[in-house]
Amino acid sequence: MKKKKAVIILGGGISGLSLAFYLRKNGYKKEICILEKSVRAGGWLESQMEQGFFFEKGPRTFRVSRSESLLTLIHDLDLERELLFSSEEASSKYLFYNQKLQKVPSNPFSFLTSKLTRPLLFSLFREWKIPKNLDDESIHAFISRRFAPEVADALFDAITTGIYGSDSKTLSISSCFPILKKWEREYGSITKGLFLHKKKKSVYPYKPSHLFTLKYGVSSLITSLEKEAKADMITKQEGKRLSYKDGRFVVETDSASYEAEDLFSAVPAPALARMLYRDHKEVSLLLEDIPYTDLSCVHFGYRKKVLPVSGFGYLVP
Repeated sequence: MKKKKAVIILGGGISGLSLAFYLRKNGYKKEICILEKSVRAGGWLESQMEQGFFFEKGPRTFRVSRSESLLTLIHDLDLERELLFSSEEASSKYLFYNQKLQKVPSNPFSFLTSKLTRPLLFSLFREWKIPKNLDDESIHAFISRRFAPEVADALFDAITTGIYGSDSKTLSISSCFPILKKWEREYGSITKGLFLHKKKKSVYPYKPSHLFTLKYGVSSLITSLEKEAKADMITKQEGKRLSYKDGRFVVETDSASYEAEDLFSAVPAPALARMLYRDHKEVSLLLEDIPYTDLSCVHFGYRKKVLPVSGFGYLVP
Protein backbone atom coordinates (compact mmCIF):
# COMPACT_ATOMS: atom_id res chain seq x y z
CA MET A 1 0.00 0.00 0.00
CA LYS A 2 1.23 3.47 -0.90
CA LYS A 3 1.68 5.90 1.98
CA LYS A 4 -0.02 9.12 0.86
CA LYS A 5 1.66 12.44 1.66
CA ALA A 6 1.04 16.04 0.63
CA VAL A 7 4.68 16.88 0.01
CA ILE A 8 7.73 14.63 -0.25
CA ILE A 9 11.27 16.01 0.00
CA LEU A 10 14.05 13.68 -1.10
CA GLY A 11 17.08 14.17 1.14
CA GLY A 12 17.33 15.30 4.76
CA GLY A 13 20.49 17.38 4.48
CA ILE A 14 20.74 21.16 4.84
CA SER A 15 18.94 21.71 1.51
CA GLY A 16 15.97 19.47 2.27
CA LEU A 17 15.57 20.75 5.83
CA SER A 18 15.86 24.41 4.78
CA LEU A 19 13.21 23.83 2.13
CA ALA A 20 10.84 22.31 4.70
CA PHE A 21 11.53 25.17 7.11
CA TYR A 22 10.75 27.88 4.54
CA LEU A 23 7.62 26.07 3.37
CA ARG A 24 6.41 26.28 6.99
CA LYS A 25 7.59 29.88 7.34
CA ASN A 26 5.57 30.82 4.27
CA GLY A 27 2.40 29.32 5.69
CA TYR A 28 2.33 25.77 4.35
CA LYS A 29 0.09 23.77 6.71
CA LYS A 30 -0.06 20.29 5.14
CA GLU A 31 2.12 17.32 6.05
CA ILE A 32 5.73 17.41 4.84
CA CYS A 33 7.57 14.11 4.55
CA ILE A 34 11.37 13.97 4.23
CA LEU A 35 12.95 10.73 3.03
CA GLU A 36 16.57 10.35 4.13
CA LYS A 37 18.73 7.33 3.22
CA SER A 38 21.06 7.51 6.25
CA VAL A 39 20.27 7.01 9.94
CA ARG A 40 20.39 10.73 10.73
CA ALA A 41 19.45 14.09 9.27
CA GLY A 42 22.05 16.65 8.27
CA GLY A 43 23.83 15.09 5.32
CA TRP A 44 27.40 16.39 5.14
CA LEU A 45 26.90 18.60 8.20
CA GLU A 46 27.99 16.75 11.33
CA SER A 47 29.66 18.07 14.47
CA GLN A 48 31.26 15.61 16.87
CA MET A 49 33.21 15.65 20.12
CA GLU A 50 35.84 12.91 20.17
CA GLN A 51 38.63 12.28 22.73
CA GLY A 52 38.37 15.85 23.99
CA PHE A 53 38.46 17.41 20.50
CA PHE A 54 35.63 19.11 18.67
CA PHE A 55 35.50 18.12 15.00
CA GLU A 56 33.35 19.25 12.10
CA LYS A 57 33.08 16.35 9.68
CA GLY A 58 31.78 18.58 6.90
CA PRO A 59 31.67 22.36 6.38
CA ARG A 60 33.19 24.18 9.34
CA THR A 61 33.62 27.87 8.56
CA PHE A 62 31.97 30.37 6.23
CA ARG A 63 33.06 33.72 4.83
CA VAL A 64 30.71 36.61 5.60
CA SER A 65 30.97 38.12 2.10
CA ARG A 66 29.87 34.86 0.46
CA SER A 67 27.24 33.75 2.96
CA GLU A 68 24.35 36.21 2.97
CA SER A 69 21.78 33.44 2.43
CA LEU A 70 23.25 31.39 5.27
CA LEU A 71 23.27 34.41 7.58
CA THR A 72 19.61 34.98 6.68
CA LEU A 73 18.83 31.38 7.63
CA ILE A 74 20.72 31.79 10.93
CA HIS A 75 18.74 34.98 11.59
CA ASP A 76 15.41 33.29 10.76
CA LEU A 77 16.28 30.43 13.14
CA ASP A 78 17.15 32.95 15.89
CA LEU A 79 20.71 31.59 16.14
CA GLU A 80 22.55 34.91 15.77
CA ARG A 81 23.59 34.84 19.43
CA GLU A 82 25.57 31.66 18.64
CA LEU A 83 27.67 33.21 15.86
CA LEU A 84 31.38 32.79 16.47
CA PHE A 85 33.80 34.87 14.38
CA SER A 86 37.41 34.16 13.51
CA SER A 87 40.34 35.71 15.32
CA GLU A 88 42.84 37.96 13.53
CA GLU A 89 45.20 34.99 13.20
CA ALA A 90 42.78 33.47 10.70
CA SER A 91 43.68 36.21 8.22
CA SER A 92 47.08 34.51 7.83
CA LYS A 93 46.89 31.99 5.00
CA TYR A 94 49.71 30.06 3.36
CA LEU A 95 50.62 28.22 0.18
CA PHE A 96 53.00 25.27 0.19
CA TYR A 97 54.98 26.43 -2.83
CA ASN A 98 58.51 25.49 -3.93
CA GLN A 99 58.70 23.13 -0.93
CA LYS A 100 58.06 25.95 1.56
CA LEU A 101 55.14 27.46 3.44
CA GLN A 102 54.73 30.92 1.92
CA LYS A 103 52.35 33.47 3.38
CA VAL A 104 49.66 34.80 1.06
CA PRO A 105 49.82 38.63 1.00
CA SER A 106 47.20 40.37 3.11
CA ASN A 107 48.12 44.03 2.59
CA PRO A 108 49.50 46.22 -0.24
CA PHE A 109 53.12 46.12 1.01
CA SER A 110 53.25 42.33 1.28
CA PHE A 111 51.53 42.07 -2.10
CA LEU A 112 54.34 44.09 -3.68
CA THR A 113 57.14 42.15 -2.00
CA SER A 114 55.88 38.56 -1.90
CA LYS A 115 57.48 35.90 -4.12
CA LEU A 116 54.01 34.43 -4.60
CA THR A 117 52.55 37.53 -6.21
CA ARG A 118 55.60 38.60 -8.21
CA PRO A 119 54.32 36.98 -11.44
CA LEU A 120 50.94 38.61 -10.84
CA LEU A 121 52.56 42.00 -10.19
CA PHE A 122 54.27 41.99 -13.56
CA SER A 123 51.03 40.92 -15.26
CA LEU A 124 49.02 43.77 -13.72
CA PHE A 125 50.80 46.34 -15.89
CA ARG A 126 49.58 44.70 -19.10
CA GLU A 127 46.28 43.19 -17.92
CA TRP A 128 44.21 46.31 -18.66
CA LYS A 129 45.24 46.15 -22.34
CA ILE A 130 43.98 42.59 -22.90
CA PRO A 131 40.74 42.41 -24.97
CA LYS A 132 37.50 41.25 -23.39
CA ASN A 133 36.20 37.74 -23.87
CA LEU A 134 32.49 37.70 -23.05
CA ASP A 135 32.18 33.90 -23.36
CA ASP A 136 32.42 31.71 -20.31
CA GLU A 137 35.67 29.78 -19.81
CA SER A 138 37.46 27.76 -17.17
CA ILE A 139 39.06 29.48 -14.18
CA HIS A 140 42.51 28.39 -15.36
CA ALA A 141 41.94 29.66 -18.93
CA PHE A 142 40.60 33.01 -17.69
CA ILE A 143 43.47 33.69 -15.28
CA SER A 144 46.08 32.49 -17.80
CA ARG A 145 44.63 34.81 -20.47
CA ARG A 146 44.30 37.90 -18.31
CA PHE A 147 47.44 37.43 -16.21
CA ALA A 148 49.78 34.51 -16.84
CA PRO A 149 49.75 30.69 -16.71
CA GLU A 150 52.11 30.87 -13.71
CA VAL A 151 49.49 32.83 -11.77
CA ALA A 152 46.81 30.29 -12.70
CA ASP A 153 49.04 27.37 -11.69
CA ALA A 154 50.48 28.74 -8.46
CA LEU A 155 47.64 30.81 -7.01
CA PHE A 156 44.26 30.09 -8.53
CA ASP A 157 44.69 26.34 -8.82
CA ALA A 158 45.23 26.16 -5.06
CA ILE A 159 42.45 28.64 -4.29
CA THR A 160 40.00 26.70 -6.47
CA THR A 161 40.92 23.42 -4.79
CA GLY A 162 40.56 24.99 -1.35
CA ILE A 163 37.13 26.47 -2.02
CA TYR A 164 35.54 24.00 -4.43
CA GLY A 165 37.62 20.83 -4.07
CA SER A 166 37.94 20.51 -7.82
CA ASP A 167 40.05 21.33 -10.88
CA SER A 168 40.50 24.95 -12.02
CA LYS A 169 40.74 23.67 -15.60
CA THR A 170 37.19 22.31 -15.54
CA LEU A 171 35.27 24.77 -13.35
CA SER A 172 33.57 27.86 -14.80
CA ILE A 173 34.93 31.32 -13.97
CA SER A 174 31.41 32.76 -14.31
CA SER A 175 30.01 30.31 -11.76
CA CYS A 176 32.88 30.24 -9.24
CA PHE A 177 34.33 33.76 -9.40
CA PRO A 178 31.56 35.78 -11.10
CA ILE A 179 32.90 39.11 -9.83
CA LEU A 180 36.10 38.73 -11.90
CA LYS A 181 34.12 38.04 -15.08
CA LYS A 182 31.80 40.93 -14.25
CA TRP A 183 34.74 43.34 -13.92
CA GLU A 184 36.11 42.23 -17.29
CA ARG A 185 32.68 42.69 -18.90
CA GLU A 186 31.92 46.08 -17.30
CA TYR A 187 35.37 47.68 -17.02
CA GLY A 188 37.39 45.71 -19.58
CA SER A 189 39.94 44.87 -16.91
CA ILE A 190 40.25 43.15 -13.53
CA THR A 191 42.63 45.81 -12.24
CA LYS A 192 40.24 48.61 -13.24
CA GLY A 193 37.34 46.76 -11.67
CA LEU A 194 39.29 46.36 -8.44
CA PHE A 195 39.57 50.15 -8.07
CA LEU A 196 36.35 51.33 -9.74
CA HIS A 197 33.68 48.88 -8.57
CA LYS A 198 31.17 49.91 -5.95
CA LYS A 199 31.20 47.63 -2.94
CA LYS A 200 27.90 45.89 -2.28
CA LYS A 201 26.51 46.77 1.11
CA SER A 202 25.58 43.81 3.26
CA VAL A 203 22.39 43.80 5.29
CA TYR A 204 24.44 42.38 8.18
CA PRO A 205 26.88 44.41 10.33
CA TYR A 206 29.77 41.96 10.05
CA LYS A 207 33.18 42.46 8.48
CA PRO A 208 32.98 40.93 4.95
CA SER A 209 36.38 39.21 5.21
CA HIS A 210 35.63 37.52 8.54
CA LEU A 211 34.97 33.80 8.84
CA PHE A 212 32.25 32.50 11.11
CA THR A 213 30.76 29.33 12.51
CA LEU A 214 28.32 28.51 15.30
CA LYS A 215 29.30 28.23 18.96
CA TYR A 216 28.01 24.66 19.33
CA GLY A 217 28.94 23.52 15.84
CA VAL A 218 27.37 23.64 12.41
CA SER A 219 25.05 20.82 13.50
CA SER A 220 23.14 23.47 15.48
CA LEU A 221 21.57 24.40 12.16
CA ILE A 222 20.29 20.87 11.67
CA THR A 223 18.89 20.61 15.21
CA SER A 224 17.04 23.93 14.85
CA LEU A 225 15.75 23.15 11.37
CA GLU A 226 14.39 19.76 12.45
CA LYS A 227 12.55 21.44 15.31
CA GLU A 228 11.13 24.36 13.32
CA ALA A 229 10.31 22.54 10.05
CA LYS A 230 7.86 20.19 11.81
CA ALA A 231 8.36 17.60 9.08
CA ASP A 232 8.00 13.84 9.23
CA MET A 233 11.66 12.79 8.92
CA ILE A 234 11.84 9.14 7.83
CA THR A 235 15.41 7.84 7.93
CA LYS A 236 16.89 4.71 6.33
CA GLN A 237 14.63 5.29 3.31
CA GLU A 238 16.68 5.55 0.11
CA GLY A 239 14.64 6.25 -3.00
CA LYS A 240 15.09 3.52 -5.59
CA ARG A 241 12.47 4.49 -8.17
CA LEU A 242 10.64 7.73 -8.90
CA SER A 243 7.69 7.95 -11.27
CA TYR A 244 4.92 10.40 -12.12
CA LYS A 245 1.46 9.26 -13.09
CA ASP A 246 -2.02 10.80 -13.03
CA GLY A 247 -0.75 13.96 -11.35
CA ARG A 248 0.94 12.12 -8.48
CA PHE A 249 4.56 11.35 -7.66
CA VAL A 250 5.46 7.86 -6.46
CA VAL A 251 8.72 7.13 -4.62
CA GLU A 252 9.67 3.50 -4.01
CA THR A 253 12.25 2.44 -1.45
CA ASP A 254 13.38 -1.05 -0.43
CA SER A 255 10.71 -1.25 2.24
CA ALA A 256 7.88 1.12 1.30
CA SER A 257 6.14 3.17 -1.36
CA TYR A 258 5.22 6.85 -0.93
CA GLU A 259 2.80 8.96 -3.00
CA ALA A 260 2.54 12.76 -3.00
CA GLU A 261 0.94 15.73 -4.73
CA ASP A 262 4.26 17.62 -4.81
CA LEU A 263 7.86 16.47 -4.70
CA PHE A 264 11.16 18.27 -4.25
CA SER A 265 14.58 16.73 -4.79
CA ALA A 266 17.43 17.73 -2.48
CA VAL A 267 19.72 14.81 -3.30
CA PRO A 268 22.81 14.76 -5.54
CA ALA A 269 22.15 14.51 -9.28
CA PRO A 270 23.53 10.93 -9.61
CA ALA A 271 21.13 9.68 -6.90
CA LEU A 272 18.15 11.28 -8.63
CA ALA A 273 19.34 9.91 -11.99
CA ARG A 274 19.24 6.34 -10.66
CA MET A 275 15.70 6.84 -9.35
CA LEU A 276 14.44 8.16 -12.69
CA TYR A 277 16.19 5.69 -15.00
CA ARG A 278 13.35 3.19 -15.46
CA ASP A 279 10.54 5.67 -16.10
CA HIS A 280 12.27 8.84 -17.31
CA LYS A 281 15.45 7.69 -18.99
CA GLU A 282 16.13 10.89 -20.95
CA VAL A 283 16.10 13.08 -17.81
CA SER A 284 18.17 10.46 -15.99
CA LEU A 285 20.91 10.59 -18.62
CA LEU A 286 21.03 14.40 -18.44
CA LEU A 287 21.47 14.24 -14.67
CA GLU A 288 24.23 11.64 -14.99
CA ASP A 289 26.23 14.10 -17.11
CA ILE A 290 26.64 16.49 -14.15
CA PRO A 291 30.17 15.85 -12.82
CA TYR A 292 30.87 15.42 -9.10
CA THR A 293 34.20 15.39 -7.28
CA ASP A 294 34.97 13.17 -4.30
CA LEU A 295 36.52 14.76 -1.23
CA SER A 296 38.21 13.09 1.72
CA CYS A 297 38.50 14.79 5.09
CA VAL A 298 41.02 13.66 7.72
CA HIS A 299 41.13 15.19 11.22
CA PHE A 300 44.10 15.44 13.56
CA GLY A 301 44.04 16.61 17.18
CA TYR A 302 47.17 17.67 19.10
CA ARG A 303 47.35 18.16 22.85
CA LYS A 304 50.20 20.65 22.63
CA LYS A 305 51.37 23.26 20.14
CA VAL A 306 53.25 21.56 17.31
CA LEU A 307 52.78 23.87 14.31
CA PRO A 308 55.55 26.28 13.23
CA VAL A 309 53.10 29.06 12.31
CA SER A 310 49.63 30.23 13.33
CA GLY A 311 46.93 30.88 10.78
CA PHE A 312 43.88 29.64 8.94
CA GLY A 313 45.82 26.91 7.11
CA TYR A 314 47.62 26.27 3.84
CA LEU A 315 46.86 25.06 0.34
CA VAL A 316 48.93 23.09 -2.14
CA PRO A 317 48.82 23.93 -5.87
